[in-house]
Amino acid sequence: LAVTDQLLLALADMKTDGNILPLPVMTVEKRSLKGAEMAVVTVMPSDMPPVKYDGRIWVRTGPRRSIANEQDERILNERRRYKHLPFDLYPIPTARLSDLSRVIFENEYLPAAFAPDVLEENGRS
Repeated sequence: LAVTDQLLLALADMKTDGNILPLPVMTVEKRSLKGAEMAVVTVMPSDMPPVKYDGRIWVRTGPRRSIANEQDERILNERRRYKHLPFDLYPIPTARLSDLSRVIFENEYLPAAFAPDVLEENGRS
């Protein structure tokens, strides 16, 4: 596989294609080692876990990789730093309980935040 500018651009585009959220901090560069060219992609750890890929949260335990279950997600969410709360977790002092809509939450938010099979598997509603 030739390391071309087109390949490097395709690798760099993974950062902003919307499949990885929150957006990662990453660099893509061409390197040469003993006369062989290679593409090196460096991805920094996120300080805002959990990170989703294609609407799913993946966890790694040793050599095993799997989709996170509810408990895995809860643990990852607890690691989120206080300063990096997403906009939807900030309190709105003037909001009332009557301002909430379960219909909008179930029909708009949940399908946008999680893949359909994840919602079905974890029994979220």
